[in-house]
Amino acid sequence: MVVLSSYSNRPLHRTFAPLCRAEFVRVEALPDVRLNSTAWFHALDDDDSGAQQPAQVIDALCATLPVDPEKLEAVKLWSEWDSEGTGRITREAFEHSRGILQFVLYSLPSLKREARSGAVPDLEQSRESWFRYWDEDNQRELEFLPCLRALARTLRIDGDCADMVLLRKVLIGLFQDFGLCEASGFLKQSSCQDILVRMDILAGST
Repeated sequence: MVVLSSYSNRPLHRTFAPLCRAEFVRVEALPDVRLNSTAWFHALDDDDSGAQQPAQVIDALCATLPVDPEKLEAVKLWSEWDSEGTGRITREAFEHSRGILQFVLYSLPSLKREARSGAVPDLEQSRESWFRYWDEDNQRELEFLPCLRALARTLRIDGDCADMVLLRKVLIGLFQDFGLCEASGFLKQSSCQDILVRMDILAGST
């Protein structure tokens, strides 16, 4: 969970999220929603509004539970959980006995993400499917080495040492563009377009 800094107490070394470029001062672990749902919701509520957009709730639930975000998003109860049509989910609606949390916990077997199987989806034709295929823990992000292996498998260059060296160099450049490092950076699902651009560069270099 990223906590944004205020203008008055910015650190000397400013740090920005790689995608939205929001400034933050520290990273906090997201509480287990099954053990303390109130603390979990407050961790998301960085503006103390008492409500969150459905997409934020879905992303955070999928970071805590083995839930398929597409299956959860497709549930036809969101209008009931947002009965006033505000486009936001309150903590009360989230924790209600017939709210989102209880529904997700009860429906977890049917909401779980299916095990990875079958052929690797085409990166250019189906970017999101490709990313989900390699995103084994459903976090919507890939570390450097898993991303490198995924691209090597996709491009079928596992056994070519020279091409692997070039692929690694191209991927390092992509990580650096987002202000990430190999040891601790994560590429988000929304980075697929940037991956495609780098693959075009790679193809032109081989």
